[in-house]
Amino acid sequence: MKKLLTASFLTVAYIAMGATVAWAVPPGYSLNPSVNVAVSSSTVAPGGSLTVTGTGWLPASSVSVWIESTPVLLKSGVAVDSNSEFTTSVIVPADIEPGPHTIFATGTTTTGEVGAAASASITVTGSTPDGSGGSGDNLAATGSNIIPIAALGGALVATGLGTVVLVRRRSRA
Repeated sequence: MKKLLTASFLTVAYIAMGATVAWAVPPGYSLNPSVNVAVSSSTVAPGGSLTVTGTGWLPASSVSVWIESTPVLLKSGVAVDSNSEFTTSVIVPADIEPGPHTIFATGTTTTGEVGAAASASITVTGSTPDGSGGSGDNLAATGSNIIPIAALGGALVATGLGTVVLVRRRSRA
């Protein structure tokens, strides 16, 4: 009985989390403490530019720069200099959702480890670089999306009700 309850709970939790958690690093890469990435500003408007710098990368190699919540490759083939560093300018997509995002650099470490990634956090503001607040006359979205939380709550209530029914059936038998 306990195994069934545990399996049910873990399945519901996994499904709920999978629907709301973005990838932690680009597919095929892993965060590596020997490489670093930094951004020129922690806030940027949709369509705005950022300078991205990195250290600890394999000299004469290249890195790619990504932005996530929805993975978007911003620039690939960024050259790493002889000091294991790179600097590049990227444009944040104009249609990106305002809120917290992560900039990733991916490439090869100075020790030759392929598939390394480093990250820096940014916040995309709710207005475009020209201050217009985005395209059209739409108001900025505020608050948070409660659908995943409500779905998880509903699933947990359903699991609890199922447990009560199973326990009562077993106690009567």
